[in-house]
This record gives sequence, structure tokens and C-alpha cells, in this order.
Amino acid sequence: MSITAVNKTADKTTIPRGGQFRVTLSVSAAPETEKTDLVLALDRSGSMRGSPLEHLKEAADSFIALLSGPEGIMAGENQIGVVSFAEQASDDAPLSRETKAARQAIQDLYAEGNTNIGAAFEYAQKMLESSTAQRKITVLFTDGEPTVGLPPTPIAQAMQQD
Repeated sequence: MSITAVNKTADKTTIPRGGQFRVTLSVSAAPETEKTDLVLALDRSGSMRGSPLEHLKEAADSFIALLSGPEGIMAGENQIGVVSFAEQASDDAPLSRETKAARQAIQDLYAEGNTNIGAAFEYAQKMLESSTAQRKITVLFTDGEPTVGLPPTPIAQAMQQD
């Protein structure tokens, strides 16, 4: 399935420090014509403890369910992988058409440490380097700004050009 539209809405326009709000993500998809490899980059930093991490797990798992069939296989030749990050990043599930490893990696996440989005992008980029897919996508799930590591913007720009 190819993502044809993405829309996100928040139930508040401002929140006080430490406040909470709900974000709704709507994704529309259509049958894929090009092979797409997708990496989910998931924030597991300390600020994600408790309900934020549980919401991330639910959203990431639902996202995978939208892109795969009931048998847990990605549509067409598409693949999905998982990278998670706090102070360091890790490649938790390699690119695969089967979603079982990715979904298990999501459920195994626990929160601790600072937020290194740059490392997450580096790991995602490395995972996608060997991909032969026509389309390579990284989807970042995070609750905030980077607090350690390299600035993520130059890495994301390099990924976009690639």
C-alpha cells in the first residue's frame, strides 16, 4: 500500500509545560506500484515514560497494521524495519516483508535517557542504504526536540536527497 494522504490534528493549539494533548493521525493508502521500504524511527527517551510510550506503541502498531495484510505480510514487495532511539539509537527490526519482528520490537520498547534524533536518522539511513526499493521512507515518532547528539536537520536533508 502506498500512502496517498496524511493528516494530523491536535485537540489544543497551546499547552502548558508538562501538559497533555491528543494528536489524531489519519493515513490514506492505495495499492503500491513501486517497491517501498519504510523505517519507523521511534522515540524511547525518558520523556516517553508511561502513557506517551504506550500511545506510541499503539500508534506504531496500528500504522503497521494499515500497511500489511491480516497475515502480517507487507503488500507487494514492500518492507518495514524499526529503529528506536534515546541517547543512542538501535536497529531493532531489520527490513522485512514480515511484520512480526517489527511489531515485537515496538512492544519491547522501554523509556530512558535523552533524545538523540540525529542518531535515529543515521540508523534509519544505514538500514535503507542496502535497500533496492524505488522509494525509501523514514517515519519519525517523537514527543520533542533533540537534547543530545548531532543536529538532525542536516541528516534528514541528506536522506531526502538520497
